[in-house]
Amino acid sequence: MNPEKVLQKIEVDDMEQHEKELNTKLAEIQLYFADKKYLEQKDSEKRTFFDILKKYTPLVCYLEMEFNCAYAEDRKDFNEKYKKYFKEVSDNVNLFYDSQEDWQQKMLAFFEKKKQELLFLNNDKKERLNDDKVGLLKYNQYKTERAPKELFKHGFNKFDNFLEIHLEEFYKQEKKEIGLNDIRKSFSKLAELIVRDFSQTRAVLAESWLVDTQLLKRIGFRIIKKENCFERGATWWQLMDKNGQIKKKFLDKFIKDGKLPFKVAFGYITIEDLLKKFLPPEKRGWIVLKEIDIEFKNTMSRFEEIKKKISDNFDTISIDEIQSSLREIKVVDKWLETDDGKEFFGIIKKAKQKDIGRTGLSEAEKNRFKKSEKKLTAILENKKYMNKKVFIE
Repeated sequence: MNPEKVLQKIEVDDMEQHEKELNTKLAEIQLYFADKKYLEQKDSEKRTFFDILKKYTPLVCYLEMEFNCAYAEDRKDFNEKYKKYFKEVSDNVNLFYDSQEDWQQKMLAFFEKKKQELLFLNNDKKERLNDDKVGLLKYNQYKTERAPKELFKHGFNKFDNFLEIHLEEFYKQEKKEIGLNDIRKSFSKLAELIVRDFSQTRAVLAESWLVDTQLLKRIGFRIIKKENCFERGATWWQLMDKNGQIKKKFLDKFIKDGKLPFKVAFGYITIEDLLKKFLPPEKRGWIVLKEIDIEFKNTMSRFEEIKKKISDNFDTISIDEIQSSLREIKVVDKWLETDDGKEFFGIIKKAKQKDIGRTGLSEAEKNRFKKSEKKLTAILENKKYMNKKVFIE
């Protein structure tokens, strides 16, 4: 890495070109860091350069995300495709590094080529993956299966609904001078949006190095977990200023210490706290929110237990046991008498009677089974929420 070159100001008007040049500079810093970490290894824990690159930079992680996106809807032989693809990446990375001849440039060109290939495959899917935006904040509905276990020690459960927020890089914002007041205004807009469209939300979540700063602590976020995450691309934004330029002071300190100022923290703010702090005065008073219905939670917990029991013991459990277990739940018992329910159970029966198991079903049968299961889930979730009135002063 040439620090002088990395610190040269990016002077382009096109935002896409600015981002490309910035990412190249960050990648050069990341390769420098990975090289340093590789050389610091003890002989007893010798790992390949690819292993180090995967742990201490986002270069491999980025390809993994794009690869998963490219093959998300086609899971057939996914693991085999994954192993083959990343073995090729690993072999090339180690070859470039071991040769030591212009290895950084070769590696950067290689990753760019692989990235572009995957982006081409994902081109028609990108629209669906974009987050929505309110003010300066991007947001999306959060899948609880991604949540760290620490979240559930704070009064939440897997049936709760969450919104996740991200703060886009300041240099990409239309307004260049952004302060705490601008961020507060964005949270006010978010509060209004939640009351209007996402009243079932229990908390807003954020996972970023920004959560570890005073900025989001002042907003009211509570940190429940934090760690070094060099493999996350946004972690490295700490080295740039609000104009999207690598800042000398930040880079010098990183080269000296090998540490970034902040860790990646996972935090939350409850909806009630968010509304109390940010809901505009004219919108305050009695607000109707939604919360998980206790009966729904109990029903779904029991249904998941039954599904797991059937799945884990499918080869040995009898068809009568499967039926009696499902019929324990009143809603499911009723649904099994419908055409959808009969088709659903008929496919299970076929898998059992012909002793072919679920993997022996035809693709058409698997698809019909999935559709029926989705319909059942929708029926179970029909009474998921109950109204909850709160007064926001």
